[in-house]
Amino acid sequence: MQIRRTINGSIRLTRFKEYLAFVTVTTLLGATAASNGSFGWKLIGVLLANWLAVAFAFMINDVEDAEDDALTPHKCRRNPVAARDLSPFTARLMSFGVAAGSALVYSTLGKTTFLLGMITLLISFLYSWKPVRLKNIAFVDLMKCVTWTGI
Repeated sequence: MQIRRTINGSIRLTRFKEYLAFVTVTTLLGATAASNGSFGWKLIGVLLANWLAVAFAFMINDVEDAEDDALTPHKCRRNPVAARDLSPFTARLMSFGVAAGSALVYSTLGKTTFLLGMITLLISFLYSWKPVRLKNIAFVDLMKCVTWTGI
């Protein structure tokens, strides 16, 4: 029973349903604009690295917000760390494993792509990490909203 709970919590931690389509569309649009729509292994790599980078952003956010989310029933059900389906240690380890996977794929795509990928992962971490919490800075949070909604 515990292993099923851990597996289910691990899948929920990724929150893939919230970004999979969005990341796919924006990556494909960006690739089309940058390379006249050529399809190949590099595009598949960028798509995979972007999925993993955004997964890391969602995962580390849930790890960092677990204590606060535990106080709200809706958020507690959504957040497997707050719901105690995953320990903070396990969730953090999984989060950084996903980030490492993203970094590894970015590293195969060229220096510029790797650098931009690392910046993305760093910002994703700093956005939620309690000592910095970029999301608590109004201007930064507003820029995220503008970027994600396309306004």
